[in-house]
Amino acid sequence: MDNRGKRSAVSLQNAPGLARLPVRQRLLFASSSLGSEALLQSRSAWLLFLYAPPPDSGMPQLLSLGAIGLLLAMMRVIGSFDDAVVGWWSDRTSSKWGRRAPFVLLGAPAWAVLAALLMNPPLESTTGRIIIWFVLTMQGTNLFAAFASAPYDALIPEIARRNDDRLALASARVYFGILGAAVGLVASGVLVDRFGIGGMAVAMAALALVTRYIGLIGVWNRLDRDGEPANVGLMDSLRTTFRNGHFRSFLPAFVCFSTGIGMVVGALPYYARAIVQAADTGKWVSWLSAAAVAGIALGVPVYARLARKTSKRRAYRVAMMAAGVALPLLGLVGVIPWLPVPVPAQALAAMFAGSFALAGAYVFPAALLADIVDEEANRLGLRRVGCYYGAPGFVEKTTGAIAPVALSGLMMMGNTAANPVGVRLIGPAAAVIVLAGLWLFRSYSLDEVVEQHA
Repeated sequence: MDNRGKRSAVSLQNAPGLARLPVRQRLLFASSSLGSEALLQSRSAWLLFLYAPPPDSGMPQLLSLGAIGLLLAMMRVIGSFDDAVVGWWSDRTSSKWGRRAPFVLLGAPAWAVLAALLMNPPLESTTGRIIIWFVLTMQGTNLFAAFASAPYDALIPEIARRNDDRLALASARVYFGILGAAVGLVASGVLVDRFGIGGMAVAMAALALVTRYIGLIGVWNRLDRDGEPANVGLMDSLRTTFRNGHFRSFLPAFVCFSTGIGMVVGALPYYARAIVQAADTGKWVSWLSAAAVAGIALGVPVYARLARKTSKRRAYRVAMMAAGVALPLLGLVGVIPWLPVPVPAQALAAMFAGSFALAGAYVFPAALLADIVDEEANRLGLRRVGCYYGAPGFVEKTTGAIAPVALSGLMMMGNTAANPVGVRLIGPAAAVIVLAGLWLFRSYSLDEVVEQHA
């Protein structure tokens, strides 16, 4: 049944009898984002350099850039099913630890070990063996990341039952994620200099494992151990999920928002070189990244406050509208001759403004999904949290090629200081994609709800 026209009148903020999520438990659960983001960002920064280093690095060339690019694309397609299948499986699980905890407890160690092995390949080996090592460890990492992450995220609706708790939890996860990104991008370099890439990877994997366990143990007494498993087949569960009108409105907006972010992040080195015209590209990528982090950090409480005063639905729309206005500013840097502000300062200001607007993309998706889950539980008496939290990962991974393809196409139009046309179009193009998501989100009509089904 299509439920896009329905709107719940039950507010989580005003619902009586719902226990607050204590600040300590909120911070412990959110702290897991520090480790997972540190692991993700450190791998993103060093994976290509490890397997396909530049000729003057003194490191062995394990694979060609073309080969590793093809393998990464293949892994993305194969891994796109992991989150959805694991989420569905956790919905069907019943144990003394609840539905989700067993997956996290058993999956997190394998995730950490395989992530470390991925970055510690057998250097003295044939190309064929290196490929086998890469495929097995990468796919294993992705699979057990789904075990450790999708059910963990699916805990949010049961540990945070109030709207204000969900917003506070989402905000805390963003802040810990920012800190984790800093650890993954800054501290990883220090660790590489001291222990090598392999040693750094072991440290980051250990951090991810420890913080994931800390987060789970921190909310252990709030786990739902009595919920009935959702005994629905995989295909039936996916069909029910994608037939939900609220979910169908949310999903394309989520994908468009993520694509816009991916385009801006992927363009940073080109932007530093072609627009800022910096001699030290790496330094200016760091400065632009710092401006982006500052924008997100300051944007999160603004959007959270707006959501508390109105609703997450309206605040998410405001965030997309703000991004549609702010992102094109990236293309105007340095083109207004009478503006008495140096180009580097203009670039930093534009990056800050765009990231401030994009902060909403980090705050609301998990909380919106929690509302969708509760609405279905009220309506159908069926609680399928894992499938809803896994399905966006499936779609995001399968559509993940949009950003690099769009970025590559624009770069072909000009990516140098002499001809920066393609680089200047990144911001406006990302804005168009985000505004398309806003248009697709227009039919989302669900306000905050609380599960009433026993």
